[in-house]
Amino acid sequence: MGFFNNIFSIRNANSDANPQFGPRSNAPVSSTNIMDGDTSLLEHEKPKQYVTLSAATGYPIDTIYDFVLRDLEEEGYNDALVNSDTCYCQQKEGILKNRLDLLFERVTLIYKEKIRKIETKKRLANDAMIHSAVESLTASHETLNEHMAKLADMQRKAKDGDETFLNMIASYRRGFNKGLVATCEQLVSNNYNIINLVKDENTK
Repeated sequence: MGFFNNIFSIRNANSDANPQFGPRSNAPVSSTNIMDGDTSLLEHEKPKQYVTLSAATGYPIDTIYDFVLRDLEEEGYNDALVNSDTCYCQQKEGILKNRLDLLFERVTLIYKEKIRKIETKKRLANDAMIHSAVESLTASHETLNEHMAKLADMQRKAKDGDETFLNMIASYRRGFNKGLVATCEQLVSNNYNIINLVKDENTK
């Protein structure tokens, strides 16, 4: 009976092959709708404001784009006001790179799991000669493979230092540098005021 239940369940392949891979949505990309609600290991990755994509795919790969497109200029600026040591900036950039690597690994594992599930359902559909389900699952399989290839290409470019995939680091560095300038200007202004006070005291 279990075998027949599996076969008949495939008849709804268009909706059951992968529930979260539904129609494309224009809604903001977030870890929640990408990762099936399981965001316990990615809570620290959530930006203050999610990046809104006009043509989000609705697939896990959106999580990579979301992270890469984060604008951390304000965060870098505020950090520089608190700690102007450039070593801190370098350490933060290293942390961001490590988080991106971890995100690539997690998303890749998710795709591999989805592919295995689709391959299993596809075999069952073939055995049952449910051609409509086979066609639907084949299309989903091809999409997942395309995304896997794109993920590998993105990861390689990020490791090679392609600025396209390191936007979050560039924006943080830009903000940090602006914060350094603001800090220096404040120091100069304070020293100038002190000098003027000393001169005033000496002239009295």
